[in-house]
Amino acid sequence: MLRPSVFKWTVRAKVSQKSQTVMKNKKVNKERFDVCLCDETGVVKLSGSGPRSRRIFEQLNESKVYFISNLHVIEDFNGSIELRFMRSTRVSETNL
Repeated sequence: MLRPSVFKWTVRAKVSQKSQTVMKNKKVNKERFDVCLCDETGVVKLSGSGPRSRRIFEQLNESKVYFISNLHVIEDFNGSIELRFMRSTRVSETNL
């Protein structure tokens, strides 16, 4: 089980959906990247913004399975979990 207090872990999950949103205002355009990951336990959302997140987002393909490590875990008041890209996030495709 993913917990916000644990930092050294790796998940194996399938990318079920990807989306990219561009938020515009007068000064800057900001991109947000969202990925839905699924495994035997359910679905979790992975999100981020910025150049590092863009590189990781471009590595991920729908219907492929990946090992993903070093993500920031956020838990809301209802116990729902969301993952965020970090500078140290690592991704590798697997056939397992």
